[in-house]
Amino acid sequence: MMKKIIAGVKSLFRKEQLNRELDEEMQGFIEAAAERKMLSGMSREQALREARMEIGSTTGVRDQVYASGWESVLESLWQDFRYGMRMLRKNPGFSCVAILTLALGIGANTAIFSVINGVLLHPLPYQHPEQLYSVQEKGGGWGSSTSYPNVADWRSQNHVFTGIASYHGDYFTLTGNGDPAHLWGEVVSSDLLNVLEEHPLRGRDFEAKDDEMGVHSVLLSHALWRQQFHSDEGIVGRGITLDQQSFTVIGVMPPGFTFPANSAAQLWVGMGIDPESPRRHRGNRWLNAIARLKPGVTAEQAQADMDVIAQRLARQFPENNARSTSIRLMPQLERLVGPSRLPLMILLGVVAGVLLIGCVNLANLSLARNLERQKEIAVRAALGAGRRRLITQLLSESMLLALLGGGAGISLAAWGTPSLLSVVPKVIPRASEVGLDGRVLAFAILLSAVTALLFGLLPAYQASKTDILVPLNDARQTTSSSRGQRRFRGLLVTLESALAVVLLAGAGLLVTSYLKLLRADPGFDPHGLLTFDFDLRGSENVQEIEFYNQLLSQLQQTSGVKAAAATWPLPFSGDEPQSGIQIEGRTFPPGQAPTAPIRIVTPGYFGAVGMRLLQGRDFTEHDTLSSTQVMIVDEAFVHTYFPNENPMGKHVQASLTVKGAPPWREIVGVVNSTKEAGLAEDFRPQYYIPYPQLPGPQPSVVVKTEGDPQALAPAVRSIMNSMDKNVALYDVESMDSLATASAARERFNALLVGLFASLALTLAAIGIYGVMSYTVGQATREIGIRMALGARAADVMKLTIGGGLKNVIAGLALGLVAALALTRVMESLLYKIGANDPFTLLAVCVFFIIVATMACYIPARRATKVDPLIVLRYE
Repeated sequence: MMKKIIAGVKSLFRKEQLNRELDEEMQGFIEAAAERKMLSGMSREQALREARMEIGSTTGVRDQVYASGWESVLESLWQDFRYGMRMLRKNPGFSCVAILTLALGIGANTAIFSVINGVLLHPLPYQHPEQLYSVQEKGGGWGSSTSYPNVADWRSQNHVFTGIASYHGDYFTLTGNGDPAHLWGEVVSSDLLNVLEEHPLRGRDFEAKDDEMGVHSVLLSHALWRQQFHSDEGIVGRGITLDQQSFTVIGVMPPGFTFPANSAAQLWVGMGIDPESPRRHRGNRWLNAIARLKPGVTAEQAQADMDVIAQRLARQFPENNARSTSIRLMPQLERLVGPSRLPLMILLGVVAGVLLIGCVNLANLSLARNLERQKEIAVRAALGAGRRRLITQLLSESMLLALLGGGAGISLAAWGTPSLLSVVPKVIPRASEVGLDGRVLAFAILLSAVTALLFGLLPAYQASKTDILVPLNDARQTTSSSRGQRRFRGLLVTLESALAVVLLAGAGLLVTSYLKLLRADPGFDPHGLLTFDFDLRGSENVQEIEFYNQLLSQLQQTSGVKAAAATWPLPFSGDEPQSGIQIEGRTFPPGQAPTAPIRIVTPGYFGAVGMRLLQGRDFTEHDTLSSTQVMIVDEAFVHTYFPNENPMGKHVQASLTVKGAPPWREIVGVVNSTKEAGLAEDFRPQYYIPYPQLPGPQPSVVVKTEGDPQALAPAVRSIMNSMDKNVALYDVESMDSLATASAARERFNALLVGLFASLALTLAAIGIYGVMSYTVGQATREIGIRMALGARAADVMKLTIGGGLKNVIAGLALGLVAALALTRVMESLLYKIGANDPFTLLAVCVFFIIVATMACYIPARRATKVDPLIVLRYE
């Protein structure tokens, strides 16, 4: 041990002696470099200062002495970083621009990745979430529903799942515990928690008896238990009142539990509350289903097993299952977030493009900066530094910038992510799970390192090829770039121009699409309409039809109200109930009967919302449950089912009914078609039934006002309180806001892509301006000679702008080709506009050329101010 200590002490003294010898030799190099600088008239103090800065503390001699061992590597890196910090402090303008550019690019990427991480990448908050699959009938839309009998057959006949649970959402009114509370809940089958492998914090799971009709069992969320019941430990086993019916609380779920994962459910109710009719009829599809794979079973095996079951049921029940010959199995996470995947990935691509443009700008700045440091680099090479050593030194400075910019970017993302979430539409699920976690921070750090390589490696490689004789031969020689370096800078301008054009094309298409969507005609007038909902199930002994008649009558007598009516479902609410129809005198193959959206309205609804009655009559107060059953259809319904016929007097059977067999309804009127599911939807066949003849659903109220709809909200609340204080009033909104909300996803896409594309354009313009300014500075001598030989200012302007736009035009052409290919990915996000819309692309090209020309004009104008006499006198 003593020998090792003595050897270590000797090595330290030896190292110290070598350091002294190297320092003495270093001082000689500095003195020699300073003498060369003094030949140009520089003072000795200034010459020594610049020589020390150029040679620095890291030279090839020291590299050769400590060329092996981790100690030498770490020491070399530490010296590189220290020297890099000094160089960044020496050039504060370059450093600030670089750090700000990187902060914007890395911050934007980090913020968007945090959204993608929270929405798409985080696993669902259940045990073994990769085993959870959504089970849907093929033939329906995304997340299509199924029926009670089908789920029961799937559950009993499959061999691949540990269980299949069903569920659907519903509203509930809680009374008897202070003010009435309007709650969203899920009606679930008894095996749901077993499928999720979750258990209550207090109480018990659902059991098979909770599925029996008439059994009222409820599980409370932890938040509802804490807020409404003040964390009452004795709540389990007690009764609570929901919709004026007694429910037994069987348990309280743990904090943070939610199902479905994108739901705001506050309670879970057993399926015993569902009525008999939908439980028995295979054609009543309103359930969602979730299943858990058995251990060792693959998704492909499960798909094959379920398809066999679907084909068997289609043969057994052709009337209802003929179209459902296969099953769509989808990971539950994909079912929740699938429609949001493409817009978010496009957004990530856009911010990645912004960062690339920023890297191109920094690469150009680094090239110019390294050119000004040719003498320093030549001195290092003369002292023995190899190309690898020079590249390492220059890359360490780039890494420092990337780390500083990355840190600022993470701070920017932490500050900006809440603002980003404020504009995220409600249709994007799991937004509450977005935040900066370890994965996001790792992404930001990795991105910073990759960025350093992107903007630092090529300039460092170019600078390391310096001919050491050229800068050292003449101390007075002005630095200049080689033809290869000029071509490389031009290539970078072409690249960032192409990227900017692609991003602008995508943003232009999304903005144009959104503007078209806002101008779309929904078929009715949403302006001046106030809408609201309420739940009569919280009130005792209320006759629904009579309540609606009295409410609408009082509203119509209120000052500022032009008309009042009710409808189910409310336009732009997202609900799209459909029912099967039969047309008198026609037969359809089993399972091929058409379906159409149904609307239940009160008399006067069409006039209240500005729809046009094209033929026949409106509903009246005489259309009651005991009178002739009637319906009104729209134009699309007529064109689809009665082309070239007069629909008046025809009879149609809708499958929905209050009780007994569905009645045949006579068509008594035709109205214009409307887009009630959303502005982006096409006109589809719809039919209307008077509310008194189908009073099951509770319609929303629509009030036509003379002024601002929201100004009438207090009067509405006063009327409701005067009629029944136990009725929970909610969702008081204007129809205009509902229409705007229906385009929230399109607004989100257009807003953020447009914002980041504008940032990309700004960075591209700055990059073009920077390259042109540097080019003009390098060509000052040439411009002066040209002007001395008779060139006019206009000639210099034309030559300079033309040279700058040459690379811009090349980038524009390349960007257009890329845009024509890449924007096809966005076709599903566009409304009434093609992915290669020529008008939008032409507008993008013109706008970009104008911006690029302005970026070239300012340096070109400065070039015309060159005084040839000063230039020639210097020569």
